[in-house]
Parts: sequence; structure tokens; C-alpha cells
Amino acid sequence: MQYNTLMAPNKAHRIAFFKAGSFSHINHQIEEILRTEFPEYPVDVFEIERLVRPHQRILLTNLFFLISDYQHRLSTTKGVLRKQFYRTTYLFRQIKALAQKVLKAKPYIFSFQTQSLFDASTPDIPHFIYTDHSILANLAYPGFAYSSIDALYPPALLTLEREIYQNAERVFTMGKFVAENLMGQYDCQPEQIICVGGGSNTYVDAPSTTRDYTKKNILFVGVNWERKGGPDLAQAYMQIHKAHPDSTLTIVGCQPDMILPNCHVAGPVAPANVQSYFDNASIFCLPSKREPFGVALIEASLARLPVVSTTIGAIPDIILHGASGMLVSPGDISGLEDALDRLLCSPTLCQQMGMIGHAHIKENFTWDIVGHTIANHIRRSIL
Repeated sequence: MQYNTLMAPNKAHRIAFFKAGSFSHINHQIEEILRTEFPEYPVDVFEIERLVRPHQRILLTNLFFLISDYQHRLSTTKGVLRKQFYRTTYLFRQIKALAQKVLKAKPYIFSFQTQSLFDASTPDIPHFIYTDHSILANLAYPGFAYSSIDALYPPALLTLEREIYQNAERVFTMGKFVAENLMGQYDCQPEQIICVGGGSNTYVDAPSTTRDYTKKNILFVGVNWERKGGPDLAQAYMQIHKAHPDSTLTIVGCQPDMILPNCHVAGPVAPANVQSYFDNASIFCLPSKREPFGVALIEASLARLPVVSTTIGAIPDIILHGASGMLVSPGDISGLEDALDRLLCSPTLCQQMGMIGHAHIKENFTWDIVGHTIANHIRRSIL
């Protein structure tokens, strides 16, 4: 698509930014990128729920489509049901219509959305997406098959999701595996998909001289205990503690019921307070079973911690196996035990991996780098 004539810059032009929730605090970072990289254009922020909420007729009608679309898939879990409510075919189309309405109200030079949960595009205005996932990317995770996808999502939603990407001028992804998935499963053209990575959402950049790798404190940071592989870590730690009785395990972000020796469950912690836990750790472990990106892995490497994680999603982009950490197959308990044991036995190896990981993240995964890359591609597309 070419927008040279339409997009001649003038003082009236604005940027429309569409988002849903915090996106693990990433939406704040993207908003700052848009304001910093394009200071000549005011940024109007549209929260999807707030866009829909005043329209009671739409919300009431959506109850019918919720039942119709999901049928036996309908969840009784409050959090999942809420997600399903906002992912019906009817509400998808209504959100698109509402987005097009606000885009007609002012002269926008381009629109931008995070995640591929809705389509905020409109003809004649270049549209860009920044996402860490696709529905069909779930097929790369253990235990997922097309039957699993069908059990979770209405087939019609997959068709609508495909339109999201096709309507975008560029799709920026956080990981290579999603970029490859969009080209392989969604027929997106290679020039349309750009992997730009992500950055840290909290300041955990530790000085090189302050880390004590002899403390044998293993750190886990994650909100979803099961999805992040917490039970696997707990099982591995039971065996590790027998060989290393002075080792400890600290769990941050969630509150699983644990009966483990030397285990501290901190529960939910504000992003600004996470650094103290990174400061007191010597190893970071996140054996995720599904992980579109993994911001906590970036933060651990910035804190100069060696990382033990899994080989799924974007994790191999972030953690260099054998250099900045060790990656095992998801569910490989004995592999977890071996990796943790090797690091607990060698503070020197921990330090070496921590230094390599810190340098790798500084060179490749910062919001400044992400912002410059996104902005350069947008400029080349619309000007």
C-alpha cells in the first residue's frame, strides 16, 4: 500500500493508539514510544473496553453471541469467561465499527494497536500491530493440536483473526516464532512481518560487582504458576534441595500452596518492588509450558542472573542456551534438576552466564531499540 499523497504531514495530523488492558505493562511502554518517536503528532489513546462500555445495547446483544459462539466451550471460570465475552464474532465486528468511527473524527496519520485480539484498522489510514502471539501459535506448545484450538475458540474467530493481520500495513512481533507462525499459518508476506523484540518493564540493571552467586537462592517470577511451569520447578527443587540443603526458592507474582523446605512465597509484587528479589537471587528459573515472550527473562538477564528456562516460544531469542543460561524441554523435570544442580555447584559459571546475558539483552532487548525499529518502519511505510 502507498500513502504518499494522503499522508503529507501537517500540524493537524494525530496518532490513534488502541489497546486492551495493560498487556503485562507493555501498553505503557508502547504509548511512550509513540509519543517519543513521533513528537510532532499528538497521540490519542483508546482503551477497547471503555470504547464499548457506553453502548449497552451492544453489550446485551453480545450475551446472545457469547452463548452462540462458544456453546460447549463456554467457561465457568470468571476470568476466562470475561475473555470469551470480549472475543465473540459479534463484538469483534462492533469494535471494528467503533474504531472506524473514532478514526473518521480526526485526521490520523496512522493507527496502532497492541495484541491481535481486535481489529482497529480502517481503509485509507495505515494501520500497525505489535503482538506477542497468534491463536495458531499455540500449536507449537506441548499438548496443543487443532482439536485443542477448536475446543477453545469458535472457528469463525480464526477467520476474523486472519483479517487482523491482512489489514495491517506492518505487524511487529515480539518473538521470531510468532513472526514465522504468521508467515506459515496466516499467509502473511515476509516484508509485512517484522520481529522487533521487547524490553524490561522495571529497572533491574544490576552493577557487575554486587551479585553474590554463592547464596544459592533460586528465583521464580510469574503470575500464572501452572502456565509458567511452577509445579515442575517445585518438583525439581524437592530433589535439588537434597543435594543442596542450603539452597532456597523464592516465588514472586503468585501464591501457590507450597510445602517445600527453604521456600518463600512472596505473592503479587508491584513492578517497582521486584528488583529487591532479583538482587537477592543467584539463579532465575522459569520453566514455562506456554510463553509467547517472557519479559521476566529479560529482567533476570539484566540483573545478571543465569537463567534456566524452556525451549518454547521466544525464549530461545532471549536466553542463549549454554551461554547466558540453560534451556530444557517443557516438562523435563530431570533436565531442570541437572541445569539447576550445575549452576548451584558453580558460582563462577553463574557469573559468566549472567555477564553474557546482560550484554545480550543490552544489545538486543531494550525499549529504546524496539521504539527506534518500529518508528523507522512506520516512517518508511507512510511518508
